[in-house]
Amino acid sequence: MSAMAVAAGGNLPSVRGAIRSRLLNDMIRRVVSPAGGKPGGATKNWVVLIVDRPSLRILAAAVPLNELVNDGVTIIEYLELRREPLPQLPAIYLLSPAAESVAALVAEDPKQYKEFHVFFTAPLPAYRLKLIQAQSGLLRKLKACVELDIEVSAYESRAFSLDRPAASLPQLFATDGGGGGVRREARAEMCLTAERLTSVCRLLAPPSAVSWTVRYDGRSSTSRTVASLVKEDLSTAPAEAPSSASASASDAPPGTAKRATLLVLDRSMDVRSPLLHEFTYQAMAHDLLPLDYSKPGGAHYTIPAAEGSSDGEAAGGAPAKPKEALMEDETDASWVATRHLHIAQAMPHCQKALRDFVDSSAVAKVHRHGGGASADGAGDGAKLELADLSKAVRGLPEYTTKLAQHSLHVNALDALMERYRKAHLDAVAGVEQDLATGTDAESQRVRSERALATLGSLLERPDIADGDKGRVLALAAAVGSRAPLMDGAAPSPLAQSAAFTRGVAPLTAAVEDTLGRSFASVLRGLDTLLQAAKSGAADWKRAADDAAAAAGDGDASTSAQVRKLRELRAGVVARREAKRLEKERANRHTLSEDLPFELSRYAPPLRGVGVDLATGQLDATLFPVCGGVDALIAKARGGGAADAVSPVSVSPSLRRGRSRSADCGAVAEVDPDHEYVLFFVGGVCHSEVRAAYEVAAHTGARLTVGGSALLTPRNYLDALAAVDDPVTRIKLMQPPPALTIAQSKAARARAAEVGAARGGRVRRRPRGGGCRQRRRREEPPRPWRRVVLRHPRAAVVWLRRQHRRRHWRQQRLPAQKW
Repeated sequence: MSAMAVAAGGNLPSVRGAIRSRLLNDMIRRVVSPAGGKPGGATKNWVVLIVDRPSLRILAAAVPLNELVNDGVTIIEYLELRREPLPQLPAIYLLSPAAESVAALVAEDPKQYKEFHVFFTAPLPAYRLKLIQAQSGLLRKLKACVELDIEVSAYESRAFSLDRPAASLPQLFATDGGGGGVRREARAEMCLTAERLTSVCRLLAPPSAVSWTVRYDGRSSTSRTVASLVKEDLSTAPAEAPSSASASASDAPPGTAKRATLLVLDRSMDVRSPLLHEFTYQAMAHDLLPLDYSKPGGAHYTIPAAEGSSDGEAAGGAPAKPKEALMEDETDASWVATRHLHIAQAMPHCQKALRDFVDSSAVAKVHRHGGGASADGAGDGAKLELADLSKAVRGLPEYTTKLAQHSLHVNALDALMERYRKAHLDAVAGVEQDLATGTDAESQRVRSERALATLGSLLERPDIADGDKGRVLALAAAVGSRAPLMDGAAPSPLAQSAAFTRGVAPLTAAVEDTLGRSFASVLRGLDTLLQAAKSGAADWKRAADDAAAAAGDGDASTSAQVRKLRELRAGVVARREAKRLEKERANRHTLSEDLPFELSRYAPPLRGVGVDLATGQLDATLFPVCGGVDALIAKARGGGAADAVSPVSVSPSLRRGRSRSADCGAVAEVDPDHEYVLFFVGGVCHSEVRAAYEVAAHTGARLTVGGSALLTPRNYLDALAAVDDPVTRIKLMQPPPALTIAQSKAARARAAEVGAARGGRVRRRPRGGGCRQRRRREEPPRPWRRVVLRHPRAAVVWLRRQHRRRHWRQQRLPAQKW
């Protein structure tokens, strides 16, 4: 299998494929076809699918909603909205274990549907399960109650998101509140992240069939805590009773990895990557285009009316209307081929693909030869053969779909190029690349005086947007903070320059007067993340030095002068070895997929970490193993730091790398049966997703990347501001708006017809009559009366309300002469 096939996913198990399998095979098809579709089994049923907000996002990310009709789903409805009763149809409830969803399920009328099949996206707490068990009417019709454990959104095969809001980042790193309140929020966020990340690991490789190795960034307490929780959950998974949706070692899907490694990273260890302008198609679209995220399936882009049809007019001569199309569709070959290409490469690629499609399409051939009339009155269509016409008719739906997809990408790329020119992003990106890399386009070192002069002139330009100025200034503050890099590489000379740090300080101090109060909050929140990263790195280095000192104090009789000379000599050797290792790391991390553009010279540190992880060269000191058995055995035996891998052990610099110096720049052997998962606590950006795909294509590794959220530059800046501002944090913690379920009238009519065909009565809205008549015919009995009356005190309150209503009517009757 080639590297590109592995990178693309091929037939290998993926997060999206596993979620799709559980939703279709373990949920819908078990209800629609109880016999599994075998000959002589039960006939196919039509079902109603009831969802809530979080579950619809998971469902729409894995399965296109318009394909569910082929599996027997006649209509999809929201749990929170009023629904027409269909007592002759079974209903599937796909819900999250939230309190409001369970309360709405408990309040359902048992006469609403024929049967109730309830599926939860995550484990249901015991006290909420008791609420369901207390409803005798619901229990009589409850046929299934299953926990699918799929609380993750996967819009791509090898990338996923836990679908947490951008405020999960300030929940982890905010320092206000006092009294330990914020720390409780941080612990709750880490526990929730660990639960959902564990479900991702179980989807990719069941713990009963695969032994998971969990590693983390040793300089981050956040990543260490999350990794420990995930390791504990994965270790206890085989001891749990297997559910109907969980896979065991015997029924694991084909292609499941034999070994798996999870690496937990921290967003505070790399604050630069989400700030830079990325010029690949996918990243630019999420950064610059007005995408609509309220539709199922992902980001939707509105094609202007001029691009909505070939001639700009509808069939009846009326002006064509703008059309919305799904951009991130993995069934679209053009999108898969161009999403990680530079925009300068994606534009000609899409244009060539459009020309090839038009030249090879039978429908386009009919369009070309079907118009015009010849001298004898016969059109050019007479020259076409009957086979061509038949082929064109059969390919018309596919032609329409493909043409709309090509039109979407061509229009989106044109809009991106226009915004690129209007916003002068070439000047902005040039300054960003110089600051992030420390070198210019000619690979020459950028001096601090030149960097400050270029930065100052950019901030004074009136044709640059304030948002772009704020991003560049935040990047300069991150570079000048001397924070450690995530991959352990040495910082650039510009980042180590004290003159550059002193020059950036007055610019950041005056940001409130120049860019506004919101950017001042962004810089303060960014400084909080940088301080957390530097504090964690300092603690890790102090522990490592103490372990090294304890290992080197064996000879107590050595004089202090001799020990000092040894330390000086060791320092010289360490610096020389550090230079050699830095050169080796640069050669190893240089991939053939590097973008050949001077405005795309920066590579996210995730790429180097991914290469080292896939090739088995990841530093065990920076990224130790969580809860390794070898470490526990060595600790029980009283072994030293060299006997096992521990968070504070230091491998000798001369021992590491010498045997690999001859292989500098070569790709090491990668285990094809090893699954690697890179996860960012706090969120992952699109440039890092692209870097993970590059690593998979270069090394041939089975690599999956994910994060707490999928960060765009806009919501990343909001998250940084929320670290400092509690009001912004509260706004970001609000749940996302409900997705719009655009269903035709035919779907609702089909549901009504199916219910009537099975003996039910079709309830239609009356044409006349007052409000009481419509409510009596359409609305089911109010559930709160049935539930509230279970409590004696509530019954008294309800009776008092009825007494007040009766007394009010008696007072009003004589006055109105009823």
